[in-house]
Amino acid sequence: MGVMLLALALLVPVTASGQRVVHISRARSAVALSITGRALPDGEGIVNRAQKACPSNASDVREATTKVGRALGAAVPPGLPPGLVLITVTTQARNAECRVSPDDVANLTAAAIELRQPVPHAPITRVQIAVAGQPVTPTLERSIRNVALWSRNDTANTFAAQLALPIANFAVGHDGSTRPVVLLISRLGATEVERVELTNADVNALWRLALPARAAAADVDVSWADSISHPAPLTVNELPVAATLLQQMSVVNDSLASRALARQLLAIEPCLRLPSDAPASASAHLERFRPSARCHARGAADAAWRSALVPGLGQVTSRWRTVAGIAVFGLVAQRLHASQASKRDGRDYYQRYLGATSFEEADTYWALAENARRRTDEQIVQAGVVWLGALAEAQWHEWRLRRRIRFAAPITPAARPR
Repeated sequence: MGVMLLALALLVPVTASGQRVVHISRARSAVALSITGRALPDGEGIVNRAQKACPSNASDVREATTKVGRALGAAVPPGLPPGLVLITVTTQARNAECRVSPDDVANLTAAAIELRQPVPHAPITRVQIAVAGQPVTPTLERSIRNVALWSRNDTANTFAAQLALPIANFAVGHDGSTRPVVLLISRLGATEVERVELTNADVNALWRLALPARAAAADVDVSWADSISHPAPLTVNELPVAATLLQQMSVVNDSLASRALARQLLAIEPCLRLPSDAPASASAHLERFRPSARCHARGAADAAWRSALVPGLGQVTSRWRTVAGIAVFGLVAQRLHASQASKRDGRDYYQRYLGATSFEEADTYWALAENARRRTDEQIVQAGVVWLGALAEAQWHEWRLRRRIRFAAPITPAARPR
């Protein structure tokens, strides 16, 4: 019943604030990934910023403002429910010459707007999408006309391809993995099909962008979802809000969003724990995806005596740190062994000095003995510095881990996001 209600709720129109777009740039094509049901960006602001990057006269700016408004509206497919993934593929344009911001480039691509004439490639005839090697039939497949912002006479009759499909195609599996998603771009007269594969970062960003629509559909407070709905990866400071949203989405049985959130949370903090009263399903998602990580720290005294007992032993806490510990032990042992060899050489030279039969011979052996003694002292100091440095590093590492684990303990945001 809960699944049916969620599916019906997704058909209710809802508009989330702020247009967010994931932008993928390739040599021939530019791809914009967005979510249906989101508010349009500020067209006048885009024009003003573009005008500063690509200076134009007042008449062109006025005409461009009108063009942008029309293009933004035309780029929104009518009648689609919110929460779908909207993919817009255009021919790569020379927008880089204008040095506009990455956000503006993404919004321009999503609306098929070009600041400059496109790079001369063959027109796009079709874009197909394959998930795990299997073709997917999109909910919507259409062409939209490209708009050249600063050209009064749009002589180039070029089109962008646009697809819409459910975000369930980008779902995180029960093992925490995502299926490979590939766009297959065909061009007029070209036998070669261009492949654009979405990365894990792209898929994660899509789920963050889709959170407001899914939260609204499930009657969950959208303000939590909207505060982390952006293309950029989650930060440590956003962990409390994201963890709270994970619990809320688990309560309404949105397992797709919960799995996507759990995987992203653990990528930031593998030791994350939810409050004791958190929904069992939310904690289960975290435990299912939790990577192998050390989530307990040694005390300061424990780390100190280990490092003092054997050089490098304080580093032996994980696979890679064990390698570092072995390197520390080997370096200290090598320096101490070299110091003993220098010490033996010094004694040998000193005995030869005592048995010298001439002033020149005695002076030579005395100098060699002194050099050997200095090398011995230097090698012992070097071993000590490495040993003490490893001890200090072990203490620092455990201190940082203790701080991190304290933050990863049951967390809740201090206040409701605005």
